Amino acid sequence: MDNLPALFSGYMAAFQLSEGHRGIGRALAYYKIANLSRADAAETAVIMSAAALETLAAYVLGTKGGWTQSMLRNVSLAEQIRACTRLLKIEGDPTDQSELLRKRLKAKKGQPARDGFSLLTDFRNGVTHSTPFKYDLDIYDAWDASQWLLELQLLALFNYRGKYQDRRHQRRTYAGNLAIMPIA
Repeated sequence: MDNLPALFSGYMAAFQLSEGHRGIGRALAYYKIANLSRADAAETAVIMSAAALETLAAYVLGTKGGWTQSMLRNVSLAEQIRACTRLLKIEGDPTDQSELLRKRLKAKKGQPARDGFSLLTDFRNGVTHSTPFKYDLDIYDAWDASQWLLELQLLALFNYRGKYQDRRHQRRTYAGNLAIMPIA
């Protein structure tokens, strides 16, 4: 990553507000737990990643998008995460780099086409609730995609516009292979 002083400045400015301290701080705590638990409990990692995305989405939509608590309660988690991502001008879909996840995007009978945002919440719901949910190694790709999305949202929120490490590529390349942030 380049321009770390500007990134740190954006981070510090966001934490000056009590809403930022609470919303961003909780999202970062969930992000950390997701990273720490991934090797031992992929399901926990997926749940914590979703919690981080949900917490950050509520913060961003409430402070930058003018959403009320009522508005947040009346839309799905996927819609909140998608709206937050678009409000921060992040382009693309979380599943763009995973063949395993793209295979799951086929529309279910009687339902409209799905995207990566709905798929990430399907994983979260699937491992949280007792309804049968089948997964294999694709759970690691779902975790990776949700962590990637959260990292981009945080970088965009802190006004970072430099190169970054796209974690979705790390398994296919080496660390240090930087990408340009997909921000409009």
